[in-house]
Amino acid sequence: MTGVIALTGCAPKPAQLPAPESVVRPDTAAMAMPPLPEPYGTRTLRSRSNLRTGPSPTADLITTLDAGTPVGLLSVEKGWYNVLANSTTGWVWAPLVNMTADDRWDAALSAARSSFEQSSLFVATFRDDHMLKLILDIAWRDMTKAQKERIVTQTGEAWKRAAEQMGLTPAPEIRFYSNNDVEMARWHAFWGTQVKH
Repeated sequence: MTGVIALTGCAPKPAQLPAPESVVRPDTAAMAMPPLPEPYGTRTLRSRSNLRTGPSPTADLITTLDAGTPVGLLSVEKGWYNVLANSTTGWVWAPLVNMTADDRWDAALSAARSSFEQSSLFVATFRDDHMLKLILDIAWRDMTKAQKERIVTQTGEAWKRAAEQMGLTPAPEIRFYSNNDVEMARWHAFWGTQVKH
């Protein structure tokens, strides 16, 4: 008798497929972009300007902005403005921004501050009326007149370069004071250096 032998359990089993992944819906609250910073003022660009990742001409380029583009001012550092433009933040060289007189002061002081900080003599720097006021450390008393004149002149020249780059011409006067508010020296763009004490 020819018969058909049924082999139960010998047929190949179908390959087991992995269980389908459950669809996870993204948490839209967690994915929300952080809020954009709030500018303290809005200006426009004087000319076509590069928006960079940092306050330096060698920082990476983010984009180029057209003249007339409105930018929100966030901060100033080394003579560069951190700005908000077209929902993007970056850095623009300050002279490329249409600045007010106060903006020019802030940008010039920011650009010159690194030169001032090379000397440990200056304990405070601020604007007073139409001049720059620097408060001196007590170590000033132990310096010779020649040393004092050299520091005042170097500081004045650094300030002049920064101020003129930002459109402050002539550069505002600098007065140097002791910590008890006695005027010790001054620098003027036309009259030069004068050391009193």
